[in-house]
Amino acid sequence: MKRCIIIGLASILMSGLMISISLAEGVRLFAHHTVADFNIWKKGYDSYAKEQKRAGVIKKSVYRSVDNPNEVTVIHDFKDLNSAKVFANSPELAALMAKIGVQGRPEIWITKVAEKR
Repeated sequence: MKRCIIIGLASILMSGLMISISLAEGVRLFAHHTVADFNIWKKGYDSYAKEQKRAGVIKKSVYRSVDNPNEVTVIHDFKDLNSAKVFANSPELAALMAKIGVQGRPEIWITKVAEKR
């Protein structure tokens, strides 16, 4: 039993290490927008997971505003800048966002790691 736990922990640590290594030279895309209904938006967002992976998303997070639960910030990590730009400008992504209730134009910005401690 202890051996399984140790092997499991080692696997988790190694996968975290691999993500950290890949992000050392990678980029992070932030997208902030308001949605009509978070639950409808989230279901549509989750349905796009395969396309995100194909586009180069290696890690993602979703955040909701504490003041407005329909105000959403999404973070996607990529290995390279071009993948992030192609993803952000995808007509398919724009169509999906309109379909699942994104209101107005999302604010999107892309960053590169400047310092990591």
